[in-house]
Amino acid sequence: MDTEFPGIVIHHTGDLQDVADTNYQYVRANVDRLHLLQLGLTFFNAAGSLPASPDSGRPVVWQSAFDFGYLLKILTSKPLPETREGFLELLHKFIPLLYDIKRVIHLNDNFHGGLNSVATSLGVERVGIAHQAGSDSFVTAQVFLKLRGHRFGTGSVEDYVGLVFGLDAETAQIFSNKSRKEEGFPATSSSRYRS
Repeated sequence: MDTEFPGIVIHHTGDLQDVADTNYQYVRANVDRLHLLQLGLTFFNAAGSLPASPDSGRPVVWQSAFDFGYLLKILTSKPLPETREGFLELLHKFIPLLYDIKRVIHLNDNFHGGLNSVATSLGVERVGIAHQAGSDSFVTAQVFLKLRGHRFGTGSVEDYVGLVFGLDAETAQIFSNKSRKEEGFPATSSSRYRS
């Protein structure tokens, strides 16, 4: 799955105690104010073929906080929950098994950069144009299929089911610094958002 949205209107600033909570408030503030432009879905089974039934799949995404934020906004027709914990609880009600590939590769020194960089290092060829939801969704699915045989930290891809990059303590600071850099702000030890 991948989404495309108009951009960011609320920015990180200041400091909060919990960077993962700050990241969620940044995602929430933007998702609640903007509208989704594109939603790309790619369905496949363990062999990489179209699934036999709709119950046989698990969502695979790349750095998914915004993607799942927009998906939950569509599914519930409501603003996102006030807290990160509420968001994750609602997300896991709708999607109990999910893989955020950016979160999975976090502990593997062999993979760096964004989706295109990781896809290239794995020999995945893009179909379509980058930053189009359908094409990015398909590339993410192909990257996931290639990664299944790799080890991550002390485990496998399966050990990271349900984790969302930037919304857990281990990857929160990376997400925050990346977001601040993209917005033209210096990286900090933690950050708050501003409009």
